[in-house]
Formats: sequence, C-alpha cells, structure tokens
Amino acid sequence: MKKGFTLVELLVVIAILAILATVSVVGYTSFIDRANNSNAATELHQIQSYINADLMDDNKWEFTVGTSKYVVTKDKTTGTLTATVDGSACDVDDAINACTDFDGLGTIAAGTGDAAADLVYTASNGKGTASWEDILPTT
Repeated sequence: MKKGFTLVELLVVIAILAILATVSVVGYTSFIDRANNSNAATELHQIQSYINADLMDDNKWEFTVGTSKYVVTKDKTTGTLTATVDGSACDVDDAINACTDFDGLGTIAAGTGDAAADLVYTASNGKGTASWEDILPTT
C-alpha cells in the first residue's frame, strides 16, 4: 500500500489555501484603508479645533499662503463668515481652498466642485482622506 496524497487531494488543498489567502488580503487591505481614513479624520478634527479656537478667541482665523494674507472673520451677531485676501474681499470657500498646508499635518485639495464641502483633506502620512465638510462653524 502506497502512502501519500493523490494529485486531486493536493489540488483541493492548494485551492482552499488560495481562497483563504485571497479573503485574508482583502480583509487586511480594507482594515488598513479604514485605519488610514480614521487617521485623516482625527487630524482633520485637530485642525477644526484649531480653527474654532481662533474664531472663538477673536472671531478671526488668519493664515498666510506665499505672500498673501488671508483672514476669515465670523460675525458675532449672525455667525456668518466673510473672508479677505490682502485686505480685499474674497469668497470664503476660495480662502479655505487656499489654505493647503496645516503645520505638518495634512493637505487640502479641491474635490469635484469649488465649495468648502467639496474639499478633501489628505492625512500627513499621505494615505488617508476625510471630507473637509463642516470644518468651519457657521453659527
């Protein structure tokens, strides 16, 4: 009597191992994507806290891009936001879009439109993204 496995038995085992490996890799990459996006959301929350603190202190959020100075101001009574660049009025969404780097955290890029809600934040590790929606308080 011969000892060992038949070719069919070996092929079945190899097929089962291949299926298990595929399921594991898909689950792992999904987990990594969720972790990276969670990291981006955490960094975005830090930025939101920073901006909110600036707006609460003096109702202004100031930043410089190149040689241009941007100021986003929150009206104390109505809560509406206005923006200027180098002293001239500009669109609030354009001002937000101009602020592309946050002191070593991540970067901002325009999404499909030009509104603040369409901006996408990319985490500092370059791997996770989060929506820029609701970053500035409106009330």
